[in-house]
Amino acid sequence: MEKVPLDEYGEGNCCPNCESMKVSVLYQFPLSVEKDLNTNREILRDLDGNKIIKPSNRMLANRYKVSQNDAQLWVYECRKCGWKSNPFVP
Repeated sequence: MEKVPLDEYGEGNCCPNCESMKVSVLYQFPLSVEKDLNTNREILRDLDGNKIIKPSNRMLANRYKVSQNDAQLWVYECRKCGWKSNPFVP
């Protein structure tokens, strides 16, 4: 595989500083959370709007998966030299 340094458009496959292939992508996804102001606890609701007292691990994992459908921001980072790109926004 040919090394192509990442450019300002996010195209490429290696670090522009050290040309290492150890580049990660850090994504930021939206996750809406409802909290009670008095107790500072998270309030979970089902599709009908009813409060869920004890959510299952499956429900929490599903909620996390659904939040990853649309990336709001991402940054490239080199794990070798620590270089970070500018934030990319869709």
